[in-house]
Amino acid sequence: MSKKEYDKKWQQANAPKVRAYTAKYQKGKRRATVILDEWIGQEIDKIKPPEQSLGGWIREKIERWAEKSRSETVESSDDLF
Repeated sequence: MSKKEYDKKWQQANAPKVRAYTAKYQKGKRRATVILDEWIGQEIDKIKPPEQSLGGWIREKIERWAEKSRSETVESSDDLF
């Protein structure tokens, strides 16, 4: 049995623990869904590491921008990246 299969079965058998963990993780966070044109995804795929998810890559870029904007004056959203 692969680790993925094992994890899925464990999560099914321990649903209350999984729900509690998920709720704790999501507390204080905002969820955003973004739909991108295919060509944008292809351009991102050219520069992001192949092992990293698209969502993770986008989140990393936004977090980096947010940290930078905290410490500096950002004039416009053009300074995002």
